[in-house]
Amino acid sequence: MDRTREIAQDVYCPGPHGRSQTNVYFVRSDGSWVLVDVGWESDLPRIEAAAADLVGRGAEPAAIVLTHDHPDHAGAARVLAERWGCRVWVHPAELAIARGSFSAMWRHAGPLDRYLILPAISALGRSRRDAMLERNSLSPVIEVLGPDGAVPDLPGWRWVHTPGHTPGHVSFFRADDGVLI
Repeated sequence: MDRTREIAQDVYCPGPHGRSQTNVYFVRSDGSWVLVDVGWESDLPRIEAAAADLVGRGAEPAAIVLTHDHPDHAGAARVLAERWGCRVWVHPAELAIARGSFSAMWRHAGPLDRYLILPAISALGRSRRDAMLERNSLSPVIEVLGPDGAVPDLPGWRWVHTPGHTPGHVSFFRADDGVLI
């Protein structure tokens, strides 16, 4: 996240960074801010540095909202939410995966996951796999986006269910200026 771009008024994207070029968005609103996606767990130092640059050292977000729960978008979510004392919001259809359900991961897996990633995780053995899933589960910090489409702590923004990549994939839209994340 070496370069930060202002995408629109009060929407900033430091990066993309890393092998998957994941974007993370800082959205300011009414004196607070929300983080949209969080990248890999290894992106933690970059996210914290970008937060210090953009919103001030020690400033904590009102919330974290996820487009979906894949490790390149949600890998740092639990650690950051616990560190910052905020909640992580996901679509209801994403809840089982966010809670670490291995069967839900299999049920909704794309080709790469189905033929490479999930078999590799299975090869770890059940106790090791379950420990890894528990360590990465968002259960302690998760909340479900409401049916009204409102994005918590972001007035004027709406979430839009855009399934396909995952069953609970969402996009975030601000009608005032047409910004879509």
